[in-house]
Amino acid sequence: ATSSVEFATILDEPVLGAGRDVDMGSVLGDRAEAVLPVPTVLADPVGLGQRYFEGENLTVFPPVDGFVTRLLDPTIEHYGVDIAVPEGTVIRSIGDGYVVFADWTHEGGYALAIQHAKGYLSVYKHNQRLLKTAGDRVRSLEPIARSGNTGEVTTGPHLHFELWQNGLAQDPRRYFVEW
Repeated sequence: ATSSVEFATILDEPVLGAGRDVDMGSVLGDRAEAVLPVPTVLADPVGLGQRYFEGENLTVFPPVDGFVTRLLDPTIEHYGVDIAVPEGTVIRSIGDGYVVFADWTHEGGYALAIQHAKGYLSVYKHNQRLLKTAGDRVRSLEPIARSGNTGEVTTGPHLHFELWQNGLAQDPRRYFVEW
């Protein structure tokens, strides 16, 4: 089994992305944009009422049902999407992985990051409460937090969700078509 120390070590090293270094050790550090081929999207094959993408032994589900109010825009350093949900809504892990960060951040409030297979990292910000701690193993759809309105950079109750692959920001809407 892989320990949380190994994941922390991986995240503390700079990763080259889009011509500049990205410090993955800081959830709020510099970000980079990337474009990947559109994943294979399957519509609700297991009766969960959601769509997900599947590729190379990685299956990922949306973290929450809600309305996207702000899109990914690297030109203004917004490296994810904002999803409006009522305060206290259960936030779920998009896939199996290990929690590599779970703490308070000035800008993002209570934030949590999960390292997944194939170099994917999911980040969940502005939570009211974290249900996991660094080092925890999580499964797809497992509750990890409760949505909130925390941190300096927030505009009301919502989830700010980021998806990274190998240090490069991804547009979550390419993976979760219902957004």
